[in-house]
Amino acid sequence: MKILFVAHVSDLYGANKSLIDLIYILRRDYAVEPVVLLPKKGCIVQELKKEKIPFVIWKYWGWQQKKQSKLKNIIIRLCNRWSAFLLGRLFKGYGFQGIHSNSSVTNMGALIAANIKCRHIWHLREFGEEDYSLEYIENDKEIQKRYNQATVLIAISNAIREKYEGMLPKANIKLIYNGVNMERFEKKYQIYEGMAVQFCCVGIMSLKKGQGDIIEACRILKNKNETGYCVNLIGDGKESLEVYIKNKIEEYHLNDCIKLWGRREDISEILKKMDVGIMASENEAFGRTTIEYMMASMPVIGTNSGGTKELVEDDKTGKLFTGKNHEELANCMQEFIDKPYLIEKMGRQAYRYAHNNFSMEINAENINKLYEEYLE
Repeated sequence: MKILFVAHVSDLYGANKSLIDLIYILRRDYAVEPVVLLPKKGCIVQELKKEKIPFVIWKYWGWQQKKQSKLKNIIIRLCNRWSAFLLGRLFKGYGFQGIHSNSSVTNMGALIAANIKCRHIWHLREFGEEDYSLEYIENDKEIQKRYNQATVLIAISNAIREKYEGMLPKANIKLIYNGVNMERFEKKYQIYEGMAVQFCCVGIMSLKKGQGDIIEACRILKNKNETGYCVNLIGDGKESLEVYIKNKIEEYHLNDCIKLWGRREDISEILKKMDVGIMASENEAFGRTTIEYMMASMPVIGTNSGGTKELVEDDKTGKLFTGKNHEELANCMQEFIDKPYLIEKMGRQAYRYAHNNFSMEINAENINKLYEEYLE
């Protein structure tokens, strides 16, 4: 079965990591023949070459953008339609049985599918406005039309499904949770009384991702003279935000308990050295990082909202707190500092839960069932 996979960006953050893992299993176990469409060169190209996955690079833009001028939005819409027309001519002879868009941020897959009369599967991985401050550059009629034309929409969490069901009452929406490659993660327990607990937060540095809230919680712990921990912030962001975060750490005198790692490619190796993961985003669509924490046998402190509350069971696989409530977050951290035995206990339960529900094999099997039902 030949499938065209359409990516919305060319980096290697969560959505594209999930795409690479999915394609690998689909090709290995289900004889899917993939071709990946990218909007430009980027880090993902190296991975595609390594896995010998064919790809095409052609310039296009997302139909969800951060707020900008109406003129720029009009130009993007026109350029995307022209690109879709040319790509439709290019792909017409490829014999694709389906087009699989990897993100709701781009409508390029929908435009190409309409041009070459091909069935379209569309992954919904983002809230959009709530998690990335994105807004549609198309009008409501066009948005409804493109989503409703899709053969099936895949929501990666109940939170995402509920949002799009309210927005698209006629659309065919299925729930399939993300999967994570378990082979990358392994953990040996080394938590003893008196050791500093290593908390970590992995992700793009953004106020919506909650790094600022973690710093505020650390200030509360600092005021209580708590020193038995270290918070590791792993990821980069806009320079202005990185400066803001560094200034806050300096202002609160937290240099001794917060470490900034910047962007790293060896996340699975780093997680082996960590004890407790933190997911402080209030509007996490799913939380691939949350599952990676669990795969590394780490309990997770997460917000009681979005997709996170579907993944973390309070007092069993981690602790839940109310988003933006710094006192609650500090109390969750304090409990693991005071009771380090909970790290191993909850970490083992988190690993079992993630292993049984969120492996890439389970994810790929469910995706392939959709292919068999809607594409063949």
